[in-house]
Amino acid sequence: MKTRLTAVAFIAALLLSGCFSATSKEIAKFDPEEVQMLRDEAESLGVDVDDEVLLGTLNFRESCREMKKALKDLAKGEDAAGIADGLVTITDGAEKEGQLEMKGTYQEMIDLVRLGDSTGMQTFVENSCQSM
Repeated sequence: MKTRLTAVAFIAALLLSGCFSATSKEIAKFDPEEVQMLRDEAESLGVDVDDEVLLGTLNFRESCREMKKALKDLAKGEDAAGIADGLVTITDGAEKEGQLEMKGTYQEMIDLVRLGDSTGMQTFVENSCQSM
């Protein structure tokens, strides 16, 4: 118990001192098991993955999960406009990462979903998100 409290205090001190980068802070918001799984996978392939690449991968995986959920909700007959509104987070994430082309792709898919056409999103998920 004392060791755990010491570790927590140490991490808190690092956060307060600014030793963790903004990227590290963003990564810390994700499931630690998923983060470790991605680090282990990269290591097993002999690839060095910096935090920026890791964060981009985590955000992409989250976007895939959100789109898959949206497609399931659409299949249940839920309101397309409401689902499209909920997907704005994926465009925000792409913009935050400086991936403006990806933001445009996401926005086009969301606009079509809002109009009741989910085929573009379905195709994207099938082609890009199959392993997630």
